[in-house]
Amino acid sequence: MKIQDVLQALKNADAAGDTEAATQLAQLAVRLRPDLAPAAPAPEAPARESTIGSEFVRGAKQFGSSIQTGIGALANPEEAAQAGIERGRSISEEAGEGPSLARTKQAFETDGILGAAKEVGRQIPRAISGQLPQLGALAAGAKLGAMAGTAVAPGLGTIVGGALGAGATLLPSFFGSNVERQAGEQIEAGQPVDINRGTAALAATGQAALEGAGTAFVLGKRVVKGVLGIVDDVALQSAAARAALETTAERSLLAATAQGAAKGLVIEIPV
Repeated sequence: MKIQDVLQALKNADAAGDTEAATQLAQLAVRLRPDLAPAAPAPEAPARESTIGSEFVRGAKQFGSSIQTGIGALANPEEAAQAGIERGRSISEEAGEGPSLARTKQAFETDGILGAAKEVGRQIPRAISGQLPQLGALAAGAKLGAMAGTAVAPGLGTIVGGALGAGATLLPSFFGSNVERQAGEQIEAGQPVDINRGTAALAATGQAALEGAGTAFVLGKRVVKGVLGIVDDVALQSAAARAALETTAERSLLAATAQGAAKGLVIEIPV
């Protein structure tokens, strides 16, 4: 049977709506002319991985974007949230695939615990880089607050001022992120976007308070060590320190590791 006859019969069967005959004729046509077979889909290119530099840029842009969302949400929270989500997508596409626990899990399944540990070690510098813009803002706010507090009441004023400065610096960003999170969850559930600013603000206040408390702990430790001449941190172990560790443990392992390491570099503020 000639290929031309098969193709004509295939067209006739398709026009007549005879699916079974059309399928059989299509298979026959492929056997006669293998080049007529549909091309296999091209394999997906591996996702472009971010770099230390692009993670820093991502962190800075995302921090600024969340602040922009927070400010915009004061007037029109739904519009601000959706605009923030779109900015976040663009920022992520520009930066590339960031640090991921999924890669660590894959490394563990492939190469065991050593492979997973190596993957975590490889990702941590990028994760730290992405945290630096926010931590830099926190440190600057804490520094200014501590200086103002020291001018009023050295010691206690330093601690309170630093805590308030750190928390106030991050409050707009936390508020904007919470607004975007509400919108994202509603969109994913197929619901209209309806932002509860009170809930977002209350959560942001709690988040800022936690950051302020962490800053107060660091500054308080420095003040107490300065007054008492203590050089051993063991003398300042307390329930507050354990609570801070428990809070950190609730975060994802990789993000917590990176944030903790970065804070160790950034938050030890001389006052």
